[in-house]
Amino acid sequence: MTVAIIGNGDYSWNNSYRKSVFNSSSFGPSGKVKIKNLSILWSTTDVNIAANSLTSGTQPDIVLYYAYGAAPNSSISTALANYINKGGVVIYGTADNTASDANILLQGIYGTTNPPVAYNRGTSSNVNDYQINNLPDNSIINGPFGNLSSKYWGEDNSGSVFVQNLPSSALQIASANNPYSNQSISPDDSIIWYDESHNFVYVGDSVAAAWDTTTSKTGWAAIFNQSTGLPKSKLFGYWNSGTAGTVFVYNAALDLNLLAWAINRAAVSGINEH
Repeated sequence: MTVAIIGNGDYSWNNSYRKSVFNSSSFGPSGKVKIKNLSILWSTTDVNIAANSLTSGTQPDIVLYYAYGAAPNSSISTALANYINKGGVVIYGTADNTASDANILLQGIYGTTNPPVAYNRGTSSNVNDYQINNLPDNSIINGPFGNLSSKYWGEDNSGSVFVQNLPSSALQIASANNPYSNQSISPDDSIIWYDESHNFVYVGDSVAAAWDTTTSKTGWAAIFNQSTGLPKSKLFGYWNSGTAGTVFVYNAALDLNLLAWAINRAAVSGINEH
């Protein structure tokens, strides 16, 4: 299978940390997820180039679009909507404080009549942790890289983009509500969700990745083992006490459970035959 990457740097899939999982002990012939070959078809930081690539030539099985430095516009939103309608699989993560950009993408995919609505959290300056829903029968939450039910995922900035009015076909992975600084936000609003009917995943912050040698408790939440590429947990963010690093987060494991789900979707109902 092939993936296409849109975005650049530590906050995207275009870095050595996340790319270390391709054809490795994570995804490969002898990996946790058995696949003969998982390769990058193309990678770009330019959404207009990405839109052109998606409308011509060979189609990737999966698009990994963590949008830091590559904000959605009408061209990429239309291209991704057409790609999804043909069976393509998209994992999308927002950049900081970019609700208006996220809404361009969501309206491209879902239309302008009652679509999911993205909004910025506000002025809070805290790096928050969010509890993953307790759904052990769900293939993303309980996937090949661990059962993440009731564990935590961390944002690494104050500008995460939440979504309300999820489509009926969508399922929340993590609520935007938490008891630290988001007590007033509805538990129905989401920071992470997916919609299998559209082969689409939404992550409300394209969190930076790093090797497990990184110790910061308020930066680089998606941590990978430098020798194996396998995901690791990390003390990170703020919780009830307001003290940094009060819970372990499992961002990297969720990233890879999402990719495993995307591979399965691409195999059984994707844009290319397998």
